[in-house]
Amino acid sequence: MSISAYRIAELRRAVKRADPTIFENAIRFLHNDSIGHRTGYSKEIVWRYIRRYSLNDVHIQRLEQAAFKCLTRPMSAEFKYMCQTMAHIGTDAFWKQVENGLQSDNPIVQINSYCLYAYSEGIYAGEKQRLALKEINFQLRVAYHTFYPAYSVKELVALIEKPENWPDGIACYQQPYAVDLPVLNFGHNDDALITSLNVAMSNKTVVMRNLREVLSTGVLHPEVINAWIYAIFLLEQLDYPEAVSVLVDFMNQKLDFIPNSYYKQYVAQTVHRVFSYYGTPEAIEAIKQLEVITKHHCYATIDTDHTE
Repeated sequence: MSISAYRIAELRRAVKRADPTIFENAIRFLHNDSIGHRTGYSKEIVWRYIRRYSLNDVHIQRLEQAAFKCLTRPMSAEFKYMCQTMAHIGTDAFWKQVENGLQSDNPIVQINSYCLYAYSEGIYAGEKQRLALKEINFQLRVAYHTFYPAYSVKELVALIEKPENWPDGIACYQQPYAVDLPVLNFGHNDDALITSLNVAMSNKTVVMRNLREVLSTGVLHPEVINAWIYAIFLLEQLDYPEAVSVLVDFMNQKLDFIPNSYYKQYVAQTVHRVFSYYGTPEAIEAIKQLEVITKHHCYATIDTDHTE
């Protein structure tokens, strides 16, 4: 059975007791770096407890390859446990390659390598470095944001106003409904501009495709959230049940792999509202998945031994 087929609780029990029947699948799962619903949680669990197995040179090599893949994307739930595991099993050649990542032109690789490389001096040196990085968390998020292109609110509006989105080639507008306001509950916003777009009169498949594009870009960052929230709002206003699939992809690709925070919860609440609005079987199932995603918390603990 593949790792992704296990329930989270079952997977945790299996790897904590070093169940041999799951070992090869667990190594393969990390090495393949599978992406999908709840895979972030599964990776976190496997990285945390994989040292309870007897690892040979081949296993360690595959785990090193999996660790390098973690360096190419923003830190997610499993990053801490990957670092702690590699602090124990990383080879000299591995740490040399991590050191090379410090000179990468990719800011994501550079920052992640900077964090991971400290673990070459031991787990406590690594944790000290990782926790120190929290003090410049805003700067790190800005680096993530600038490396991953994202739509601004102005760009979102320009995209939806394009002639291709409208039957007559001209955007339709309406008087905003009071019940739709406010869309954003914080900071400067463009509620009036967004809510005046009458997307129910648009070429819905085209608008849906463009909104999918908006939601597929960027990372969770305060500057990105406004455009995400407005795009999600427009998916509801579209009144097009097929839009549920767009939000399911967004949930799995953008929300599933990051720790809980105010911003994540705020976006998730908006997604939940749209799922509830459509109420299709797919939407109802997605609500269950969303509840699992948003209830999962990551704690800053150090897992240093092999027993509980």
